[in-house]
Parts: sequence; structure tokens; C-alpha cells
Amino acid sequence: VFPLCVANYLAPKHEVVRVGRSASAGVKAVDLFNPEETTLLMEDVQAVVHADAFDLGSLPPERDEDVLDGAVRGAYVVLDAARTAGVQRAIGVTSLDVLEGYPGDFVLDETFRPIPEVDALSLAPYLVEQTFREYARVGPMASICLRFATIDAADGTPSDLALRAVERALDMALDPNGYRWFLYNVCGTERHPLRAATGPPLSLEAVR
Repeated sequence: VFPLCVANYLAPKHEVVRVGRSASAGVKAVDLFNPEETTLLMEDVQAVVHADAFDLGSLPPERDEDVLDGAVRGAYVVLDAARTAGVQRAIGVTSLDVLEGYPGDFVLDETFRPIPEVDALSLAPYLVEQTFREYARVGPMASICLRFATIDAADGTPSDLALRAVERALDMALDPNGYRWFLYNVCGTERHPLRAATGPPLSLEAVR
């Protein structure tokens, strides 16, 4: 549901191609394991927003190995096709659940290392982030990962903040000779305050 909200939010200002694991109104089904299909999608594309690893728990139940394979191999195939096609930036939407192993009274920002649980729903977002990071290392495509908490939950990420974060990630100015890897926690609660996200180049306003 949230990836479709992102696509609809961006559509007035950007030419958006909506793809997903299954077809629905306005969404084309794409096999993310198939390099030929993903390569065709990248023609004349300037940026990719990949939200397949967000809210995996809402998908139909699968074996742990299938969840991991679907999320991580899917991200790899998409990023490889994007880099080969000369796409300028890739935005990955992942989950703040990768930090939930810390005690409840900790205030967590991007300096904390993920400590995912030993299960697929926890490991998949972390491994997808690492895939994005490695593609930023080889360049020249920039990789930007946005971690969200549950959308519009009491201690989650407000939907308007999440949508603005994606839009800012698409538009933020990048130094072609500077960093190509960016990671932001986007929530704005006491446990997950907005810190790096409010500074340049994302410069997201801290408004809840």
C-alpha cells in the first residue's frame, strides 16, 4: 500500500512507472528476479525508488529463505540494471525495525549499528541496505536509504513526513565527486529523532 502512495504522491511532478510483485490498478507486475525485465524498465529512467523491503510482514506468509531471497536478490537485480543503464540515483525504503534490538530507553540515530533478529523479516531490510551501500561504493550511481517506522502508527512515521522524505531524496543536490551513500532515519519520535535527515543534503523539515 505505501509504495503505491509514494508513486501517487510523486506523479504530479515526475513521470512515474509503477511496478510491483503483482499487477493491480496502474501497477505493472515485474519479476524482480529477471534481469531482462528489469533492464527494460530502466530505459530513460533517472531515479529508482525501491520499497520492496519495507513492511514485508504485510505480504502473504513465505518461508524465511524465500523472504530473504525475494528482498535481497530483487534489490540486487534492480540496482544492477539501474547502474548498467546509467540511472543517477537509487532510493531504498527500509525499516527502523533493524534497530529494535536496543533497549527501549535508548535514543537511536544513524550512528547505531543495526542488530537485526535472526529471522527473515528482520534480516531482509538490513541486507537490502547493505546491497544499496555496496552499489554506492562501485558508483557512479548514488544510493539513498530511508528508514521508516510503521506508517501513521502512534510511534511511527507520519505518512506526510515519509512522502516528503522520498521527494527530497529524489531532488536533493549531490556532489558528483562527493559521497554516493546516504542513510537516514525518518520518524521524529523521542526514540528515533530526526537528526541527519534535517541537515544537508536531505534538509528535511522536522515537523510532525
